Amino acid sequence: YNIYHLCKQNIKTFQNIYINKFTDGTCRLENWGLIKEKLTIIRRIPSLTKYADDYYNSVPVFIRDNSSLMLSETLSNELNLKRKAICDKMKTIIDLYESMKISDGGTGIDIKMPPCDDLKAYISYLKDIEFIFSQCPFFNVKMK
Repeated sequence: YNIYHLCKQNIKTFQNIYINKFTDGTCRLENWGLIKEKLTIIRRIPSLTKYADDYYNSVPVFIRDNSSLMLSETLSNELNLKRKAICDKMKTIIDLYESMKISDGGTGIDIKMPPCDDLKAYISYLKDIEFIFSQCPFFNVKMK
């Protein structure tokens, strides 16, 4: 799947993470197994890797294998801020794809461009990509 579909399919999980707070100051994060699975999926998106790893690594090692996590209020607040950052990044990606009207374009592909020092290098890369798309029967893309 491309980046848009990965974000679209997984954003609800992160938006719906709820941490129960108890009167004694402890908190419980339910569905940790599902959250770990979704973190593994979204970490494949280069712009989200750091955020997913940061969220996961904030959970103490000795409780990572539990299905629900008992947390301090401080850690709960920290995870909530990190969750919001992940949601914001995913929402930005979704909005970008939808604003460009490429969200429903099938499975699609994402092309990672190498860093460019100037516009000339960027244009050169684009010409190479255009050549590949126009010459390769597999892609069969008509470039305008």
